[in-house]
Order: sequence, then C-alpha cells, then structure tokens
Amino acid sequence: MAAFSRKTGILSLFLVCFLLLLAIPAPQARAQDPGGEGWVKRSNGKTYNTYRRDAPGSDNAEVKLVGEVAASPAQVFAVVTDYAEFPQFMPYIDYTRVIAKDQASPTENIFYVFFYVEPPLISPRYYTLKLTDEKDPDGDTNAFRSAWVQENGKYRLTPADPSLQGKLKDTGDAVETRFNRGCWYLRPMPGGSGTQVTYYVWSDPGGSIPSWIANKANTVALPKLWDALAARLNKLYP
Repeated sequence: MAAFSRKTGILSLFLVCFLLLLAIPAPQARAQDPGGEGWVKRSNGKTYNTYRRDAPGSDNAEVKLVGEVAASPAQVFAVVTDYAEFPQFMPYIDYTRVIAKDQASPTENIFYVFFYVEPPLISPRYYTLKLTDEKDPDGDTNAFRSAWVQENGKYRLTPADPSLQGKLKDTGDAVETRFNRGCWYLRPMPGGSGTQVTYYVWSDPGGSIPSWIANKANTVALPKLWDALAARLNKLYP
C-alpha cells in the first residue's frame, strides 16, 4: 500500500507539472532575441539581409532584418519611434494612437500605442503594444533600442472602444493579433559612418491564417519595411 501511495503521489506530481507547462503560453515565455543562434538567411538586398528562425514551441517563426543606413542612430531612432506618424510612411499601417507615456528613467520611455493595420488580401488586424524606448541600452554606448510586447492589460484597445469610433474603416471583420513582440536595435557604424539597423519581430496574426502563410508574409514584408524606412530617412535627413 505504501508503494502504491508513493507511485500515485509521483504520478500526481508529474500530472500537475505537465498541466502547468501546458498553461504557459510559449510565445509569451520567450524574450526578444535578435541575436543568438539558429538564424537562416532568406534574402539580401544591396544594404540589408533578412533572416528567419524557428521558434521553440510555436509554428510562427521569428524574422529579422540587418542593414546599414547613412543616417545616425539618433536620426533612425527618431523615425522608428514616431508612432503618430506611422500611417504616413509605414507599410499597411492605417491608424495609430498613442494611449499613454511614462518616463521610466532619463534614458528610457515607455509608450502604449494602438495600431490598426490593413494588410493585403486578409482582414484588418489590430493590436496594442507596450514599447520600451531607450538610449544606451544595457550600457551599449550611443546605441538605441525600441522593444515591444503586446499589451493585454489596462491600455488594450479594440475597434469597439468609443474613443475610436469614426477613426477606423472596415472594422467589421478586424482581427486582434494573438501576440506581437520584437525590437529595433540601432548601433553606430565604425567611424561614425552611419547606423547598423537590426529589426526583429515574432508575431501571430490571429484568425484562421495558416502559420506557413503568416511566416511567408512576415518575410516578404521585411524589404517593404526597409524601403519605407530608407525613404523616410532620405526625406527627413537628405
């Protein structure tokens, strides 16, 4: 009887641990990691390369772009954190709203921003992000980082929110993304000749889109994002 009780206790403990593991959403447990191993080059342009990496516990792959621009890190940072202006130059972004801002430190600001996106061929998507924008991240002098995770707490907005009425179009079939996390990491090039730009994202668009299509779309979208960034920089800092 004692042996049976011990076996039953061990089995129960194993079952509890297994259920706890199932309860942890894998995408939210993984931190932003634009570096690390496992990246496979997917394409290259004159000034950038794109990469893809399988994410453990998820069918949605991580993607990143690494490129170089002549603008300074501070200038690039000003562009990629100008959330109110995103609809003017970022691909597919139809509407944004800065919901709240908090200065966490002299070099770190936190923004909560609602995004409404109209990608081609599928229903509109929306999400609210918590973005942490910082200078000299982790002691990396003269570098900048803008990192984000999807906000599902007090600042989360949906198209049904009264403050958004009349601001959006085609909201009837809009879908909230399941998760969205990533970052921009901007480092000065040697000799101050420009900026090395790293853009990383890991997301699930939600709805009934198969993961292989979502992965393909994310990879295809990277060159469009790069062209939009380059055009904006050329306009503001010719």
